[in-house]
Amino acid sequence: MTMPVYVIAYGDVFRESFNAIVTVLGTSMFSTAIRLATLLAVISTALYYVKSHDLKTMLHWFILYMAVTVVLLGPKIDIEIIDSANPGSVLNVDNVPFGLAYPASIITALGHALTEAFDEAFHLPDDVSYTKTGMLFGSQLFRLSSGFHLVNPETKNDFDQYVKNCVIGDMLINKKYTLDDLVNAQDIWATISQRPSPIRGVIFHDGVFRTCADATPVLKQTIDNEVSSHALTFFSERIFGGDNSAEAVEKLQQYLPEAYQYYANMSQSASQIMSQNVLLNAMREGILNYASETGATAAILNVSTTTTMGRLLTGFISAGQSIVYVLPVMQSVMLMLMFCLFPVIVLLSRCLV
Repeated sequence: MTMPVYVIAYGDVFRESFNAIVTVLGTSMFSTAIRLATLLAVISTALYYVKSHDLKTMLHWFILYMAVTVVLLGPKIDIEIIDSANPGSVLNVDNVPFGLAYPASIITALGHALTEAFDEAFHLPDDVSYTKTGMLFGSQLFRLSSGFHLVNPETKNDFDQYVKNCVIGDMLINKKYTLDDLVNAQDIWATISQRPSPIRGVIFHDGVFRTCADATPVLKQTIDNEVSSHALTFFSERIFGGDNSAEAVEKLQQYLPEAYQYYANMSQSASQIMSQNVLLNAMREGILNYASETGATAAILNVSTTTTMGRLLTGFISAGQSIVYVLPVMQSVMLMLMFCLFPVIVLLSRCLV
């Protein structure tokens, strides 16, 4: 008979712990300790009977003695340790006492079943959850997508100049749209490209002066090319990792629209979502840079805010990584300690008889 024992990590360490317990229980030292504990129990039972003259004391001693000897230490069975972190491995331990193997199997199987029940109940569609990792992947992908930005520094500088000379001018001078219109725009580029100024203009990184009307289609084409080629590959590799760029891009194009459909009820392609987020972040940085150029106080506030948010995000990431590492370790250590106390519990049960 083989009984399963479920652990979330460190299955090889659990196997060595069970082997150590089996070894300790089979030593002559432990047998001597069992006999001494039994002798103490017999003496204490006899003294209590002499004092109370109650035959229940003898019956109580006999029942507990048989329970410890016959049930806890008598039968020997094999266990199979199932490690969730390494499901392909087979970890077997032979000749484990029934009194240890059965409770270990029941406790861990119950915890494993509850975990699977919660996973199934809180599980999102497979496309969102990705390889059955629950809602964490979909929400993480949705969160990471908000950080899409222009990768090419020359394109970023051109867009900053466009925001300062064209977008800010259209808002403050021509009153074509407001900042609230930009915040709530479903397509931010369609909003800022409406009737751009034919008078005001920008100087791009190539040194050519273009009016806002002429610069708008040129900048739009440059951003579209970067998003569809450079930025799409760059962020796909950062999110999914691996050495296959084409496979990472394919995954992002498949799972990003599903995540936005579920969390934001938006039906757009991955390129459209990336373009919108890239423009949003570029617009935010352009407005902040414009504010920095208009006064030293604004510049200091911009730098301070950026630094603080960067440190805050780094702290959250570090705390999350620490928790991901510490929680499985703590659970495994506490569970392993509970199992390793079995020989001590047997001796105490003999003494208390």
